[in-house]
Amino acid sequence: MDNIEVGHDRDMLPGEKLQAIQQLQRALVNPEVGTVVIYGIGGSGKTWTAKKAYNTAMTSHLFDTYIWIPLSSSCSVRRAMEKISTRLSIAVGADLSEESMRAKISESLEGRNFLLVLDNALFKEDGVLDRMGVPRRNRLNASKVVATTRTSRSLNIMEPDMVITPTSLGRKDSWDLFCEMAGESISSKVGPALVEGCNGMPLPIILLAGAFRNVPSGPAMTKAQESAMISIVTAGPFYGMYRAVRFGYSMLPSDRVRDCFSFCLLFPEDIGIPSNDLIRYWIMDGLIDGDNDMEKSKMGRDILVVLLDHGMLYWEDDDHVRVHDVVREVALDMRIACKLPMFQSSARDDLHGEVALELHNLSIAVGVSCSRRSLMESTIKELCGSPKCLFISTLLLRGNHYLKEIRHIRPLVKLEILDASGSASLKKIESGSFDLLKMLKTLDLSGTSIEYLPSTSGLRDLRRLLLDGCRSLKSDWRLQVPPKLKILDLSNTTFANFAYGINTAGAFQNLQLGNNDDAINWEAMQWIQVGLTWDQRASSSFTFNRDENDTTARISVSNASFFKSLNKDSPLWKNGLQKFHFVICPLEEESMDLDILVHSMQYVFRDTYLKTKHFSHSTSHSRFLEIHSSDSYPAGVEGILARAEVISLKNLAFLTQLSDLNLQEMRPMRECWIDRCNRMENVFSGNEIELIAAMGSLQNLWISNLEKLTSFCGGAMERLSNLSCLRHLHLDCCPNLTCLFPATLRLQELETLQIKFCDNLQCVFDNSVLGEDALPRLQTVRLWELPELTSVCGGVLPSIKNLEVKNCLKLKKIPVGVDNKSPLAVIRGERVWWNNVTWEDERIKSLLIFRNWGRRF
Repeated sequence: MDNIEVGHDRDMLPGEKLQAIQQLQRALVNPEVGTVVIYGIGGSGKTWTAKKAYNTAMTSHLFDTYIWIPLSSSCSVRRAMEKISTRLSIAVGADLSEESMRAKISESLEGRNFLLVLDNALFKEDGVLDRMGVPRRNRLNASKVVATTRTSRSLNIMEPDMVITPTSLGRKDSWDLFCEMAGESISSKVGPALVEGCNGMPLPIILLAGAFRNVPSGPAMTKAQESAMISIVTAGPFYGMYRAVRFGYSMLPSDRVRDCFSFCLLFPEDIGIPSNDLIRYWIMDGLIDGDNDMEKSKMGRDILVVLLDHGMLYWEDDDHVRVHDVVREVALDMRIACKLPMFQSSARDDLHGEVALELHNLSIAVGVSCSRRSLMESTIKELCGSPKCLFISTLLLRGNHYLKEIRHIRPLVKLEILDASGSASLKKIESGSFDLLKMLKTLDLSGTSIEYLPSTSGLRDLRRLLLDGCRSLKSDWRLQVPPKLKILDLSNTTFANFAYGINTAGAFQNLQLGNNDDAINWEAMQWIQVGLTWDQRASSSFTFNRDENDTTARISVSNASFFKSLNKDSPLWKNGLQKFHFVICPLEEESMDLDILVHSMQYVFRDTYLKTKHFSHSTSHSRFLEIHSSDSYPAGVEGILARAEVISLKNLAFLTQLSDLNLQEMRPMRECWIDRCNRMENVFSGNEIELIAAMGSLQNLWISNLEKLTSFCGGAMERLSNLSCLRHLHLDCCPNLTCLFPATLRLQELETLQIKFCDNLQCVFDNSVLGEDALPRLQTVRLWELPELTSVCGGVLPSIKNLEVKNCLKLKKIPVGVDNKSPLAVIRGERVWWNNVTWEDERIKSLLIFRNWGRRF
């Protein structure tokens, strides 16, 4: 066995040679080395060295399988085996024996070229690798096992082929590291003396640097330096570490930050803490206050940054933070969290079977009125309360995979947070358990196998009820919604009857229904709170706008089947969905330019009208439907089509004409936008014009980017048809369109006509159609970038007020006349075009107002 003393990496330790990393990397490609142990005292850089080599191996593709297992002093061999099994996607149940688990691990790893890292391994059992089913090195197996440990017992039982012992830093490297972490806030005269007392150990250097990171210069700074020097410089390595942690804690900028750090100690030491969950816990526990959730979240992120900068936490990966095991142990030993009333589970793997709350817990606060207790990630199977635990305010049972039942918690009248999320085996909570929990604010049972909840009628202060992933909920369970409930999470459940318990006095702000298309049984609902909002792309949350002036329901989903039970006769159209904006778009298209998505309180169509200065006469509508990027008819949308006033159709491959969406059901439709529907050759068929006119509702029509469009109306129109309801028509980017309207069509109420970028358009109407007959009320015409256009219509447009022409050089005649009844017309265009226009009566030209492009009045 080789024993090598080496240093640290340049990124972390300036100026030091990369001996530790290099030695470990050489070991990973050495066929004679199977097991490596990195051995040293806490805070000497063992985990960091292993992580650097691990990441380098992944980048270099040295192995087929990479397994990083964080451990702790309370982590048993079985717990380590469960962690390995999880990383290997081996199902681990409560009834799976160690022998069976060992066999599955061995079978999974056999034949693989793997790298297994056991970080902070503190095993006491001999032959631990064999017990876990980890194959030994042989000539056909290049796999490696790396362990970090600070005990000689664990070093020996790992039977390593090589031992690497990180050495302490020299003076220069220690000072460079300190300056890198602390910035320029420390005096170069006094600072080196502080670093000297750290004995070259990276962790106390980082803690000291973090402590001085935001300390101002001047007398206050000198006092802080002197305090640190007294407590640290005179101590040896062990006591220096102890005092550095204590000093780092004391130098946190506020009691709020110290309390938030103390809360981190509730989490098991061998798992990373999800940063978002940690902030959420701080908020739920009342450690962070603010006027709204956004302000609280920002404050939580700021506190997290402070703890990271001070070295009290570190990033394990992009989403998880950790408390260094030495920092944790010193904090717990010193009762550093005494200001935050709390209980913390001790040896979690010693907990099994039926556990009473007053047992197996280490009190960090004594003689206080309330407490927090954590039994996360333990092996308990059943939880019982006790009169000795009446003052528990927070109970964390998260991740207890063997926990099957919670009993006797009824006396916990001070309980405010109960979190059993991730306890997959939990099926039952004793009836009546919630009857006296009047102070409970958060109940999280996400990811459990719960079938029924006890009555929630006594939870008068409950604000959050989280049932995400509770797929075993029985369909006959009825949720009694507490009066103050603001957040209800039913994501990824099959439970559909929640609405029976929702009444008009509800206070919902957030309803989470996840990605399950069958999450809502709309038919079962008689009422829903106004202001409902959900964007499936952003989250699984339905929120409820509390602004009395904005009661629009906004839902964005990936599949129309979400609405399949929302029929046109549902009472919800009068009870909660009087105003709505629904968007249906596949998730894979989420990055597309959804240029007409609604934002905030603004109506999208109204915004676009203002920005482009067309359709300015649009009335305010309140019922919108957008359908995007679908290859087939969106079954389930029929009920909404029968209620929507504004319909947007974008990139629909199945659409050949508007009637493909069951036009007869679209009677309320007042505006329609059609964009990038590349199979569409006609907007309407000839026999649909009379139907649209009879419906009498369609006023505004926007047609854009239709590559195959050849005509506004397809099929033969043998008799005159008047589309009398249409007021405004916009058309752009239809390259195959040559003649817009058939001769038998009349648009006698049309007021605005805008046509742009139709390269082959030759005429709007044939010259045989008189404008007086076909377009008697047309007031505004915009003709842009139509290089082949020669004619608008025959006769004149008697109501024309504004005509804009741009890059239509072949248009030599315009249908404008002047008499005593005609309005004063304004023509805008290029001077060269205006000079080439021909007139049957030159006097007409002199009576018109012409404005060249570029001039605005």
